Amino acid sequence: MISMIMLFILCNSVIKAQETQEEKVPQAQAKNEQETGELKNFPAQISFYYPFGVFGRQSENYSYNFSINMLYGKVGAVDGFEVSGIYGRVLGDVRGIQVAGWANRVDKGVNGIQVAGIGNIAGNGMKGIQVSGLANVVGDEMDGIQVSGLVNVVGDGMNGIQVSSLVNVVGDGMKGIQVSGLSNVIGDEMDGIQVSGLVNVVGDGMKGVGVSGLASVVGDDLKGIQVSGFASIAGEGMKGIQVSGFASVVDEDTKGIQVSGFASVAGEKMKGIQISGIANAAENINGAQIAGIYNRTEEMSGLNIGGIYNRVNALNGLQIGLVSINDTIENGISMSFVNIVKNGGYKEWELSVSDYANVAISFKMGKQNFYTIYTAGFAFIEDNLWMFGGGFGHRTPINGKFDFQPELISCNYFPTDFKNINHTFVTRLKLGFVYNLNEKFGLSLAPSLYVMNSQKCKNNESEHYKITPFGSFFNKKHTAMGVGATIAISMK
Repeated sequence: MISMIMLFILCNSVIKAQETQEEKVPQAQAKNEQETGELKNFPAQISFYYPFGVFGRQSENYSYNFSINMLYGKVGAVDGFEVSGIYGRVLGDVRGIQVAGWANRVDKGVNGIQVAGIGNIAGNGMKGIQVSGLANVVGDEMDGIQVSGLVNVVGDGMNGIQVSSLVNVVGDGMKGIQVSGLSNVIGDEMDGIQVSGLVNVVGDGMKGVGVSGLASVVGDDLKGIQVSGFASIAGEGMKGIQVSGFASVVDEDTKGIQVSGFASVAGEKMKGIQISGIANAAENINGAQIAGIYNRTEEMSGLNIGGIYNRVNALNGLQIGLVSINDTIENGISMSFVNIVKNGGYKEWELSVSDYANVAISFKMGKQNFYTIYTAGFAFIEDNLWMFGGGFGHRTPINGKFDFQPELISCNYFPTDFKNINHTFVTRLKLGFVYNLNEKFGLSLAPSLYVMNSQKCKNNESEHYKITPFGSFFNKKHTAMGVGATIAISMK
């Protein structure tokens, strides 16, 4: 306390000496005011609660190198260090360090450090560091670091780092890092990293990485990585990676990878990979679409895999799914259980006699270069058995009258009463030669190789059903191999 009183007396003595000197040397005063503007310079000041201090209300007209405010103080500027017990306000600029128990407020700019228990405010721009328990606010641009327990706000652009437990906000563009417990918001472009517990928002484009617990949103182009627990969204194009628990969405062209638990969507062209648990959609794809249920695209060049349904206007590549519908297959193959090609598709009915099915009817659909086969028939030479199966085939012309038609078919056999089923499976490679009677009808002869496997049921003592091939060269209890043949008439 004694030292504070002595400092108070010393400051008063210096002020009186300075006023005497100013009266004697008016030219020096004019020069000093020209250099410092409207403020006068003084090394230090002490106040208890503004205006109760060494300079009283005149402290607003001074710039200090050292300022101490017991509770609350107001000064013109600080070029050095200021400490306040509760609240310190500077009407001009601060160059140096400002520390307060509750809050610091600078009406103009700060070049240095602000530390407060509750909040820091810089009315204009800031270069340096703000640390507070509650909130940091900069009215204009910020170059440096903001760390707060709750909120950081920069009214214009920022270069640096923002860390808060709740929200970070930058009114314009940002280059740097944002980390928050709840959300990060940038009004314009972002070049850097955003990490939040809930939401990341960039009003314009982004170059960098965005990681959020719920959603990452970029209003314009994304060049980089978005990872979110629920949704990743780019308002225009993307070059990079999107990963989300629910949906990954790009409104325009995409180059890169989209991964989502539910749906991945590219509004226009996609060059890369789409992977989702449920559905993928894009206007044009050059790459791969892999979905648990559904894929949709106008033009597909590459790999198209849908667990249940694929819908493509023009296919160039490989397609795999339960049901696939294509308007055209220009240069590709659809390996689907139901394979529908609206334009230029292939359909064929076939009535056949063979060793594995003494009489059978088959339907083939898809493209002539690769089609799906559905077959059903009856075997009666030894055991009376129903036969049902499916497979894939290919038909290519040899000359004007003959076609070559290799097919791979897998069949399962059942007794006529469908009881005590002894599961017998036959996989057969047929090498068919078709003689075209005309454009619609043909006769075919198809030698074949077969492999038979059986699984004996509990109430059936036989190893496998008796199916008589033309020749068998391997026959064990549960496996047999041999050769056979099929004669058929077909209609396209």
